[in-house]
Amino acid sequence: MKSYKYKARDKTGKLKEGIVRADSPQLAAQHFKELGMVLISLKEKHAGSSFFERFRLYHRVRFSEVMLFTRQMYALSMAGMPLVNGLKSLENTTSNKNFKLVIEEIRRDIESGSSFSYALSKFPQIYDPIYCSTIKAGEASGSLPEVLNRLSFSLEKQQETRTRIKQALSYPIIVITVILIALLTLGVFVLPRFASLFSSFGAELPIFTRILIKTNYLFRNYWYIFIFFLGMIVYVIRTIIKTPAGKNIFDRFLLNIYIFGPLYLKIYMSSFARTIATLVKSGVPIVETLDLSGKSTNNIILFRAVDNIKEKVRDGKSIATAMSEEVVFPNMVVQMIASGEESGRLDELMEMVAEFYEHEADYTIKNLTLLLEPLLLLIIAAVVLILALGIFLPLWSLSGAIQM
Repeated sequence: MKSYKYKARDKTGKLKEGIVRADSPQLAAQHFKELGMVLISLKEKHAGSSFFERFRLYHRVRFSEVMLFTRQMYALSMAGMPLVNGLKSLENTTSNKNFKLVIEEIRRDIESGSSFSYALSKFPQIYDPIYCSTIKAGEASGSLPEVLNRLSFSLEKQQETRTRIKQALSYPIIVITVILIALLTLGVFVLPRFASLFSSFGAELPIFTRILIKTNYLFRNYWYIFIFFLGMIVYVIRTIIKTPAGKNIFDRFLLNIYIFGPLYLKIYMSSFARTIATLVKSGVPIVETLDLSGKSTNNIILFRAVDNIKEKVRDGKSIATAMSEEVVFPNMVVQMIASGEESGRLDELMEMVAEFYEHEADYTIKNLTLLLEPLLLLIIAAVVLILALGIFLPLWSLSGAIQM
Protein backbone atom coordinates (compact mmCIF):
# COMPACT_ATOMS: atom_id res chain seq x y z
CA MET A 1 0.00 0.00 0.00
CA LYS A 2 1.05 3.58 -0.67
CA SER A 3 0.38 6.63 1.46
CA TYR A 4 -1.45 9.65 0.05
CA LYS A 5 -1.93 13.12 1.51
CA TYR A 6 -5.46 14.30 0.96
CA LYS A 7 -7.78 17.25 1.38
CA ALA A 8 -11.51 16.54 1.38
CA ARG A 9 -14.80 17.96 2.65
CA ASP A 10 -17.20 15.87 4.69
CA LYS A 11 -21.00 15.86 4.49
CA THR A 12 -21.18 19.04 6.59
CA GLY A 13 -18.71 20.85 4.34
CA LYS A 14 -15.89 20.78 6.92
CA LEU A 15 -12.38 20.57 5.45
CA LYS A 16 -10.44 17.45 6.41
CA GLU A 17 -6.72 16.85 5.86
CA GLY A 18 -4.60 13.80 6.54
CA ILE A 19 -3.09 10.60 5.16
CA VAL A 20 -4.84 7.63 3.60
CA ARG A 21 -3.28 4.31 2.52
CA ALA A 22 -4.38 2.54 -0.65
CA ASP A 23 -2.94 0.46 -3.49
CA SER A 24 -3.71 3.18 -6.05
CA PRO A 25 -5.08 6.74 -6.29
CA GLN A 26 -8.30 5.34 -7.78
CA LEU A 27 -8.92 3.09 -4.76
CA ALA A 28 -8.15 6.02 -2.43
CA ALA A 29 -10.69 8.18 -4.28
CA GLN A 30 -13.24 5.34 -4.07
CA HIS A 31 -12.70 5.21 -0.31
CA PHE A 32 -13.72 8.88 0.07
CA LYS A 33 -16.70 8.36 -2.23
CA GLU A 34 -17.95 5.54 -0.01
CA LEU A 35 -17.60 7.81 3.02
CA GLY A 36 -19.66 10.50 1.30
CA MET A 37 -16.75 12.97 1.22
CA VAL A 38 -15.79 15.28 -1.63
CA LEU A 39 -12.12 14.82 -2.53
CA ILE A 40 -10.26 18.10 -3.23
CA SER A 41 -6.66 16.93 -3.65
CA LEU A 42 -4.69 13.68 -3.40
CA LYS A 43 -0.87 13.47 -3.50
CA GLU A 44 1.41 10.53 -2.93
CA LYS A 45 3.44 10.81 0.25
CA HIS A 46 7.13 10.02 -0.38
CA ALA A 47 9.00 7.61 1.89
CA GLY A 48 11.72 10.13 2.70
CA SER A 49 9.37 12.65 4.27
CA SER A 50 7.51 9.85 6.06
CA PHE A 51 10.78 8.60 7.58
CA PHE A 52 11.72 12.10 8.70
CA GLU A 53 8.33 12.74 10.27
CA ARG A 54 8.37 9.41 12.09
CA PHE A 55 11.92 10.00 13.33
CA ARG A 56 10.74 13.32 14.76
CA LEU A 57 7.67 11.68 16.33
CA TYR A 58 9.55 8.73 17.84
CA HIS A 59 11.65 10.88 20.12
CA ARG A 60 8.76 12.97 21.43
CA VAL A 61 6.40 10.27 22.67
CA ARG A 62 7.13 9.20 26.24
CA PHE A 63 6.78 5.69 27.62
CA SER A 64 4.21 6.93 30.14
CA GLU A 65 2.04 8.25 27.28
CA VAL A 66 2.04 4.84 25.56
CA MET A 67 1.09 3.26 28.89
CA LEU A 68 -1.81 5.73 29.34
CA PHE A 69 -2.90 5.21 25.71
CA THR A 70 -3.13 1.44 26.30
CA ARG A 71 -5.07 1.83 29.54
CA GLN A 72 -7.52 4.28 27.93
CA MET A 73 -8.01 2.04 24.88
CA TYR A 74 -8.83 -0.83 27.25
CA ALA A 75 -11.38 1.29 29.14
CA LEU A 76 -13.02 2.51 25.90
CA SER A 77 -13.18 -1.00 24.40
CA MET A 78 -14.74 -2.37 27.61
CA ALA A 79 -17.34 0.41 27.36
CA GLY A 80 -18.27 -0.93 23.93
CA MET A 81 -16.87 1.95 21.90
CA PRO A 82 -15.74 1.02 18.36
CA LEU A 83 -11.98 1.06 17.77
CA VAL A 84 -11.99 4.00 15.35
CA ASN A 85 -14.18 6.09 17.68
CA GLY A 86 -11.90 5.27 20.60
CA LEU A 87 -8.83 6.40 18.67
CA LYS A 88 -10.63 9.57 17.60
CA SER A 89 -11.47 10.30 21.24
CA LEU A 90 -7.84 9.88 22.34
CA GLU A 91 -6.69 11.89 19.34
CA ASN A 92 -8.81 14.83 20.54
CA THR A 93 -7.82 14.59 24.22
CA THR A 94 -4.05 13.92 24.12
CA SER A 95 -1.93 16.94 25.02
CA ASN A 96 1.14 15.77 23.08
CA LYS A 97 0.85 17.11 19.51
CA ASN A 98 3.32 14.53 18.17
CA PHE A 99 1.44 11.64 19.73
CA LYS A 100 -1.77 13.15 18.36
CA LEU A 101 -0.32 12.83 14.84
CA VAL A 102 0.65 9.21 15.51
CA ILE A 103 -2.86 8.32 16.73
CA GLU A 104 -4.36 10.17 13.78
CA GLU A 105 -2.33 8.13 11.28
CA ILE A 106 -3.21 4.89 13.10
CA ARG A 107 -6.90 5.80 12.93
CA ARG A 108 -6.75 6.69 9.23
CA ASP A 109 -4.96 3.41 8.44
CA ILE A 110 -7.75 1.48 10.18
CA GLU A 111 -10.37 3.50 8.30
CA SER A 112 -8.54 2.56 5.09
CA GLY A 113 -8.90 -1.14 5.91
CA SER A 114 -5.68 -1.91 7.81
CA SER A 115 -5.70 -3.93 11.03
CA PHE A 116 -4.95 -2.26 14.36
CA SER A 117 -1.73 -4.26 14.80
CA TYR A 118 -0.50 -3.33 11.31
CA ALA A 119 -1.21 0.36 11.91
CA LEU A 120 0.73 0.21 15.19
CA SER A 121 3.66 -1.62 13.57
CA LYS A 122 4.41 1.46 11.43
CA PHE A 123 5.81 3.05 14.59
CA PRO A 124 8.20 0.37 15.93
CA GLN A 125 10.02 2.69 18.34
CA ILE A 126 6.73 3.60 20.00
CA TYR A 127 4.99 0.21 19.79
CA ASP A 128 7.59 -2.57 19.97
CA PRO A 129 7.18 -6.00 18.28
CA ILE A 130 5.88 -7.53 21.53
CA TYR A 131 3.14 -4.91 21.73
CA CYS A 132 2.13 -5.38 18.07
CA SER A 133 2.23 -9.20 18.22
CA THR A 134 0.07 -9.22 21.35
CA ILE A 135 -2.48 -6.91 19.69
CA LYS A 136 -2.42 -9.09 16.56
CA ALA A 137 -3.14 -12.20 18.65
CA GLY A 138 -5.97 -10.36 20.40
CA GLU A 139 -7.49 -9.37 17.07
CA ALA A 140 -7.28 -12.95 15.78
CA SER A 141 -8.90 -14.41 18.91
CA GLY A 142 -11.49 -11.65 19.32
CA SER A 143 -10.20 -10.80 22.80
CA LEU A 144 -8.72 -7.34 22.15
CA PRO A 145 -10.02 -5.76 25.42
CA GLU A 146 -8.40 -8.51 27.52
CA VAL A 147 -5.15 -8.17 25.60
CA LEU A 148 -5.14 -4.40 26.08
CA ASN A 149 -5.66 -4.95 29.81
CA ARG A 150 -2.67 -7.33 30.00
CA LEU A 151 -0.50 -4.94 28.01
CA SER A 152 -1.40 -1.96 30.18
CA PHE A 153 -0.66 -3.98 33.32
CA SER A 154 2.73 -5.05 31.91
CA LEU A 155 3.60 -1.48 30.91
CA GLU A 156 2.61 -0.18 34.34
CA LYS A 157 4.94 -2.71 35.99
CA GLN A 158 7.80 -1.55 33.76
CA GLN A 159 7.06 2.08 34.60
CA GLU A 160 7.03 1.32 38.34
CA THR A 161 10.44 -0.36 38.10
CA ARG A 162 11.92 2.59 36.18
CA THR A 163 10.54 5.07 38.71
CA ARG A 164 11.89 3.12 41.70
CA ILE A 165 15.36 2.86 40.16
CA LYS A 166 15.44 6.63 39.53
CA GLN A 167 14.34 7.33 43.10
CA ALA A 168 16.92 4.92 44.55
CA LEU A 169 19.77 6.43 42.52
CA SER A 170 18.89 10.03 43.38
CA TYR A 171 20.78 9.97 46.72
CA PRO A 172 24.08 8.54 45.33
CA ILE A 173 23.90 10.99 42.42
CA ILE A 174 23.44 13.93 44.82
CA VAL A 175 26.39 12.76 46.96
CA ILE A 176 28.69 12.38 43.94
CA THR A 177 27.58 15.78 42.57
CA VAL A 178 28.40 17.48 45.88
CA ILE A 179 31.81 15.78 45.93
CA LEU A 180 32.59 16.99 42.40
CA ILE A 181 31.55 20.54 43.33
CA ALA A 182 33.81 20.38 46.39
CA LEU A 183 36.77 19.23 44.29
CA LEU A 184 36.07 21.93 41.69
CA THR A 185 35.91 24.61 44.38
CA LEU A 186 39.18 23.34 45.84
CA GLY A 187 40.92 23.46 42.49
CA VAL A 188 39.58 26.83 41.31
CA PHE A 189 39.59 28.95 44.47
CA VAL A 190 41.67 27.38 47.25
CA LEU A 191 44.80 25.88 45.67
CA PRO A 192 45.76 28.94 43.55
CA ARG A 193 45.76 31.09 46.71
CA PHE A 194 48.00 28.59 48.45
CA ALA A 195 50.41 28.81 45.54
CA SER A 196 50.65 32.61 45.73
CA LEU A 197 50.95 32.51 49.53
CA PHE A 198 53.77 29.98 49.43
CA SER A 199 55.65 31.88 46.75
CA SER A 200 55.59 35.02 48.95
CA PHE A 201 57.29 33.05 51.78
CA GLY A 202 59.74 31.37 49.45
CA ALA A 203 58.51 27.93 50.53
CA GLU A 204 58.21 25.00 48.22
CA LEU A 205 54.82 23.37 47.79
CA PRO A 206 54.47 19.62 48.43
CA ILE A 207 54.56 17.56 45.25
CA PHE A 208 50.92 16.44 45.57
CA THR A 209 49.72 20.04 45.82
CA ARG A 210 51.86 21.00 42.82
CA ILE A 211 50.27 18.19 40.82
CA LEU A 212 46.80 19.44 41.74
CA ILE A 213 47.69 23.03 40.82
CA LYS A 214 49.17 21.94 37.46
CA THR A 215 46.07 19.85 36.76
CA ASN A 216 43.84 22.81 37.63
CA TYR A 217 45.91 25.10 35.37
CA LEU A 218 45.68 22.70 32.44
CA PHE A 219 41.95 22.21 32.89
CA ARG A 220 41.20 25.95 33.20
CA ASN A 221 43.27 26.89 30.15
CA TYR A 222 42.80 23.84 27.95
CA TRP A 223 39.34 22.64 29.04
CA TYR A 224 38.26 22.17 25.42
CA ILE A 225 40.98 19.54 24.91
CA PHE A 226 39.73 17.59 27.95
CA ILE A 227 36.16 17.78 26.64
CA PHE A 228 37.31 16.67 23.18
CA PHE A 229 39.15 13.64 24.55
CA LEU A 230 36.23 12.81 26.85
CA GLY A 231 33.87 12.98 23.88
CA MET A 232 36.23 10.77 21.84
CA ILE A 233 36.38 8.20 24.64
CA VAL A 234 32.57 8.13 24.89
CA TYR A 235 32.28 7.85 21.09
CA VAL A 236 34.80 4.99 20.90
CA ILE A 237 33.09 3.10 23.74
CA ARG A 238 29.66 3.54 22.13
CA THR A 239 31.05 2.40 18.77
CA ILE A 240 32.66 -0.68 20.31
CA ILE A 241 29.44 -1.55 22.17
CA LYS A 242 27.54 -1.50 18.88
CA THR A 243 29.76 -4.30 17.52
CA PRO A 244 28.75 -7.91 18.34
CA ALA A 245 31.94 -8.56 20.34
CA GLY A 246 31.69 -5.25 22.21
CA LYS A 247 28.00 -5.76 22.98
CA ASN A 248 28.78 -9.24 24.28
CA ILE A 249 31.50 -7.92 26.63
CA PHE A 250 29.36 -4.99 27.84
CA ASP A 251 26.24 -7.09 28.52
CA ARG A 252 28.30 -9.73 30.32
CA PHE A 253 29.84 -6.95 32.40
CA LEU A 254 26.35 -5.66 33.28
CA LEU A 255 25.36 -9.07 34.60
CA ASN A 256 28.48 -9.31 36.80
CA ILE A 257 28.94 -5.74 38.05
CA TYR A 258 28.81 -5.12 41.81
CA ILE A 259 25.19 -4.84 43.10
CA PHE A 260 23.75 -3.86 39.73
CA GLY A 261 24.49 -7.22 38.08
CA PRO A 262 22.08 -9.23 40.27
CA LEU A 263 19.57 -6.38 40.02
CA TYR A 264 19.73 -6.37 36.21
CA LEU A 265 19.25 -10.15 36.16
CA LYS A 266 16.14 -9.89 38.36
CA ILE A 267 14.69 -7.18 36.13
CA TYR A 268 15.51 -9.19 32.99
CA MET A 269 13.93 -12.35 34.46
CA SER A 270 10.76 -10.50 35.49
CA SER A 271 10.48 -8.93 32.01
CA PHE A 272 11.16 -12.29 30.33
CA ALA A 273 8.56 -14.13 32.43
CA ARG A 274 5.96 -11.34 32.13
CA THR A 275 6.37 -11.29 28.35
CA ILE A 276 5.94 -15.07 28.07
CA ALA A 277 2.85 -14.95 30.31
CA THR A 278 1.27 -12.12 28.30
CA LEU A 279 1.99 -13.65 24.88
CA VAL A 280 0.98 -17.23 25.79
CA LYS A 281 -2.26 -16.01 27.36
CA SER A 282 -2.95 -13.95 24.23
CA GLY A 283 -2.52 -17.01 22.00
CA VAL A 284 0.83 -16.24 20.36
CA PRO A 285 2.64 -19.43 19.15
CA ILE A 286 5.36 -20.61 21.55
CA VAL A 287 8.28 -20.23 19.08
CA GLU A 288 7.27 -16.63 18.32
CA THR A 289 6.75 -16.08 22.06
CA LEU A 290 10.32 -17.18 22.79
CA ASP A 291 11.66 -15.01 19.98
CA LEU A 292 9.88 -11.88 21.25
CA SER A 293 10.62 -12.56 24.93
CA GLY A 294 14.33 -12.92 24.15
CA LYS A 295 14.35 -9.56 22.39
CA SER A 296 12.52 -7.94 25.32
CA THR A 297 15.52 -8.49 27.63
CA ASN A 298 17.75 -6.17 25.55
CA ASN A 299 20.78 -8.19 26.65
CA ILE A 300 22.80 -10.14 24.08
CA ILE A 301 23.77 -12.87 26.57
CA LEU A 302 20.15 -13.61 27.45
CA PHE A 303 19.02 -13.11 23.85
CA ARG A 304 21.48 -15.74 22.59
CA ALA A 305 20.42 -18.11 25.35
CA VAL A 306 16.74 -17.71 24.44
CA ASP A 307 17.59 -18.03 20.74
CA ASN A 308 19.31 -21.36 21.47
CA ILE A 309 16.23 -22.47 23.43
CA LYS A 310 13.97 -21.46 20.54
CA GLU A 311 15.94 -23.55 18.04
CA LYS A 312 15.93 -26.59 20.38
CA VAL A 313 12.16 -26.25 20.86
CA ARG A 314 11.78 -26.22 17.07
CA ASP A 315 13.74 -29.50 17.02
CA GLY A 316 11.26 -31.08 19.44
CA LYS A 317 12.74 -30.45 22.90
CA SER A 318 10.63 -29.10 25.75
CA ILE A 319 11.25 -25.51 26.86
CA ALA A 320 12.40 -26.62 30.32
CA THR A 321 14.88 -29.16 28.94
CA ALA A 322 16.34 -26.64 26.51
CA MET A 323 16.47 -23.95 29.21
CA SER A 324 18.27 -26.22 31.69
CA GLU A 325 21.19 -26.35 29.24
CA GLU A 326 21.65 -22.56 29.47
CA VAL A 327 23.51 -21.56 32.65
CA VAL A 328 22.18 -17.99 32.67
CA PHE A 329 18.67 -19.03 33.81
CA PRO A 330 18.09 -19.64 37.55
CA ASN A 331 16.87 -23.09 38.57
CA MET A 332 13.58 -21.67 39.82
CA VAL A 333 12.67 -20.37 36.36
CA VAL A 334 13.49 -23.75 34.78
CA GLN A 335 11.45 -25.63 37.38
CA MET A 336 8.43 -23.32 37.02
CA ILE A 337 8.50 -23.65 33.23
CA ALA A 338 8.70 -27.45 33.56
CA SER A 339 5.67 -27.40 35.89
CA GLY A 340 3.83 -25.06 33.52
CA GLU A 341 4.44 -27.33 30.52
CA GLU A 342 3.29 -30.41 32.40
CA SER A 343 0.15 -28.79 33.81
CA GLY A 344 -0.74 -26.68 30.77
CA ARG A 345 -0.65 -23.54 32.96
CA LEU A 346 2.52 -21.96 31.59
CA ASP A 347 1.03 -18.45 31.52
CA GLU A 348 -0.08 -18.62 35.19
CA LEU A 349 3.24 -19.94 36.45
CA MET A 350 5.19 -17.38 34.40
CA GLU A 351 3.11 -14.65 36.04
CA MET A 352 4.15 -16.08 39.41
CA VAL A 353 7.82 -16.01 38.33
CA ALA A 354 7.43 -12.42 37.12
CA GLU A 355 5.87 -11.35 40.42
CA PHE A 356 8.60 -13.14 42.41
CA TYR A 357 11.42 -11.37 40.55
CA GLU A 358 9.56 -8.06 40.64
CA HIS A 359 9.38 -8.33 44.44
CA GLU A 360 13.06 -9.32 44.56
CA ALA A 361 14.01 -6.38 42.34
CA ASP A 362 11.89 -4.02 44.46
CA TYR A 363 13.64 -5.21 47.63
CA THR A 364 17.07 -4.67 46.03
CA ILE A 365 16.09 -1.22 44.75
CA LYS A 366 14.72 -0.16 48.16
CA ASN A 367 18.03 -1.19 49.76
CA LEU A 368 20.16 0.18 46.96
CA THR A 369 21.34 3.13 49.05
CA LEU A 370 22.45 0.81 51.86
CA LEU A 371 24.22 -1.49 49.39
CA LEU A 372 25.99 1.46 47.77
CA GLU A 373 27.14 2.93 51.09
CA PRO A 374 30.53 1.08 51.10
CA LEU A 375 31.27 2.45 47.63
CA LEU A 376 30.16 5.96 48.61
CA LEU A 377 32.32 5.77 51.73
CA LEU A 378 35.34 4.89 49.60
CA ILE A 379 34.67 7.87 47.33
CA ILE A 380 34.25 10.21 50.31
CA ALA A 381 37.44 8.82 51.89
CA ALA A 382 39.31 9.50 48.63
CA VAL A 383 38.02 13.09 48.57
CA VAL A 384 39.04 13.62 52.21
CA LEU A 385 42.48 12.24 51.40
CA ILE A 386 42.80 14.65 48.45
CA LEU A 387 41.73 17.55 50.66
CA ALA A 388 44.21 16.52 53.35
CA LEU A 389 47.12 16.11 50.95
CA GLY A 390 46.23 19.21 48.94
CA ILE A 391 45.59 21.65 51.83
CA PHE A 392 46.91 20.38 55.16
CA LEU A 393 50.35 19.36 53.90
CA PRO A 394 50.97 22.88 52.51
CA LEU A 395 49.80 24.35 55.85
CA TRP A 396 52.31 22.22 57.73
CA SER A 397 55.06 23.23 55.30
CA LEU A 398 54.08 26.86 55.64
CA SER A 399 54.18 26.73 59.44
CA GLY A 400 57.68 25.23 59.21
CA ALA A 401 58.80 27.99 56.82
CA ILE A 402 57.45 30.69 59.19
CA GLN A 403 59.26 29.21 62.23
CA MET A 404 62.55 29.23 60.31
